[in-house]
Amino acid sequence: MSHIIHRAVFALALLLALSGCARLLESVDTNYNRSTDFSALETYNWWALRGQEGTDPGDLALIRRLVDADLKAKGLRPVEENPDFLVLVVLRKTRQVETQQISDPISGDRRFADQRRVSGGGPVTWNYEEGTMVIQFVRPQTNHMVWRGAFKTDLDAATTPEKRSAVIERAVKKLMNAFPP
Repeated sequence: MSHIIHRAVFALALLLALSGCARLLESVDTNYNRSTDFSALETYNWWALRGQEGTDPGDLALIRRLVDADLKAKGLRPVEENPDFLVLVVLRKTRQVETQQISDPISGDRRFADQRRVSGGGPVTWNYEEGTMVIQFVRPQTNHMVWRGAFKTDLDAATTPEKRSAVIERAVKKLMNAFPP
């Protein structure tokens, strides 16, 4: 009987590990206007820095400091009048529900077809909060996009201000590493 319990515990642990891997950890997506001469961009100004209601103003200030520092390190300078592009940053959180059908964590997968069947299976559902940061550079005269980067991550681990700051720093770094393309 204990052999069956050990196999059931192993199957449950494996199921949890596999289902955890299916969650969104981090993703970065960038796009840009291919007709833009990025070497000609020298100046910028801030258009907007917005978060959803309840966004910590300290988080927004941190994002601005990080983006400013990165752009200045790349030789760009902030100006009040006639910038080459405007910086728009938007933060949003969405509650996500993910369901995965697990028939059998071992023999349900063809790679393990020769293994003995482990009892269990069925749908596994979990909830998590997904955070998205979008940084977009826009031409002020036309409102056309020059460059855009989006960072998505699972925010469930960002439970303290320190952890949230670490996520923000990682997001800005990953996005700004992709600029200019």
